[in-house]
Amino acid sequence: MKFHLDKDFILSRRIRSGYVLAFLLLLISYCLIFIMNGRLTEQSHGVVHTNEILTQLEMTLSDVKDAETGIRGYLVIKDDKFLQPYHESIKKITPDLSKLRELITSASQKKRIDTLNLLIVRRMEILKVNLKIFENSGWVVTDSMKTSLYKGKETMDDLRAICERMKDAEKEALIVRNDELIGYAGAIKVINITSLIIAFLLIAFSLITYNRENRLKNSADQQAVLYRTKLEEKIKDLEDANAELVELRRNEKFAVTGRIARIIAHEVKNPLTNINLAAEQLK
Repeated sequence: MKFHLDKDFILSRRIRSGYVLAFLLLLISYCLIFIMNGRLTEQSHGVVHTNEILTQLEMTLSDVKDAETGIRGYLVIKDDKFLQPYHESIKKITPDLSKLRELITSASQKKRIDTLNLLIVRRMEILKVNLKIFENSGWVVTDSMKTSLYKGKETMDDLRAICERMKDAEKEALIVRNDELIGYAGAIKVINITSLIIAFLLIAFSLITYNRENRLKNSADQQAVLYRTKLEEKIKDLEDANAELVELRRNEKFAVTGRIARIIAHEVKNPLTNINLAAEQLK
């Protein structure tokens, strides 16, 4: 009986240990998933932020190109309608540069945005000067205007170069973030698969434990029924033996009473016999 209790205690302790271990593993996996999701969200925001910077760079560069296109069309056609992109670009360049400055957080990129700002201001100033020279000269391209145009081209080349360097830096950061995104996504996938495996193992462990406990319970119930049956049989045997004992005691009492009666009769009969013989003699 003691061995059976010890065995049940060990089995119960193993079951509790299995559930606690599975719970801890699942808890750790969920914590890792939570952390990885946070990292994944952070990198996703970083990717979106980098794409916003690239888009804003393209928009800023496009503003300058639109201004150039407007001036170039005006120089060729001499129609004020072609100056509309130039005037619109003047309105958009400052807000676009401000937004780009807000988006950029890297120290090296901030230095480049300062250089970009100076180049844009210089390029727009050259376009403005060329426009005034062209209008003041009676819509004729002068030598001083040609010199200014060459300077404007050099400034535009520098502007494109600084934009390309900024784009390359952001693209490199984007590649790093994409690689980290892929790594975090892979880690989350591995953790999810591990959690799924742990869940299946926990289910299998629960089923095995339940079946084992059920078999032990059925076996214990059968043994209890068997013990109860044997106990009832022993009780019945004891009752029968007790009844036989009572009957034996009753018979023994009758036997003792009979012996006493025979002894008394014998003891009384002998004197009476002598008396009877004496009476016969006297008669």
